[in-house]
Amino acid sequence: VSTRVTSGKSNASLKQIIIQSARLNGFVIFPAMAFIVTLAEPIFEVWVGHLINDPHEITMAANLVYALSLSAISMSIAEAWITIIYGAGYIQRIVPMILIGLGVFLVSTPIAIWLTPASWDYLVPAIICSAIVFLTMFLGIAIVIARILEITTLEVVAPLARTFISAIVMLPILFAFQAYIEQWSLRILIVAMLLYGGAFSIMSWFYVLTSDERSKILSFIRTNCSRQKAT
Repeated sequence: VSTRVTSGKSNASLKQIIIQSARLNGFVIFPAMAFIVTLAEPIFEVWVGHLINDPHEITMAANLVYALSLSAISMSIAEAWITIIYGAGYIQRIVPMILIGLGVFLVSTPIAIWLTPASWDYLVPAIICSAIVFLTMFLGIAIVIARILEITTLEVVAPLARTFISAIVMLPILFAFQAYIEQWSLRILIVAMLLYGGAFSIMSWFYVLTSDERSKILSFIRTNCSRQKAT
């Protein structure tokens, strides 16, 4: 699609593709990462807790999740941007930046490990990775896209704001589970996920989707229901 848009010299169409891909990615990645990060320790307890003798190992695993969460979010969003940029023929604009980021990671990680306490050795690479991925894959690519489309960087990342806010506003649901659940199980995790996901979806329906998008979804549902009744 982005190749056809570029061949037609339509920056406005390319901008719409990037905006909609950001909104869609935000709708998936923000609530997913909010759930995983908030309930990281319970998830590990249910998943591998019966195989681990030292509870501190679960805490260490959760700390890695916290440290890598920014990297995961940045990569998930940037992957769609890279696909669009590649299809539009601008991939050469971001390759040097990614290679520089890789070089900085390889050089800075051993130095940081040497300078920090031994207890941080397992976290340092994850923290540096998240910082570099955010600066290069997320912020860097957003700046490149802004230059390509001749808009501001804020306009590139702004479509992510409403899904991010929706994910944050609904976090008290997960905090409540943390506060009141002492013995976690797979069933409780599923209930927490469904309640949080349902609340996020309801807020997104009114806050993230436009009235036109809501109308199209309702029209699609009514059309399909009518077809099923007819058959």
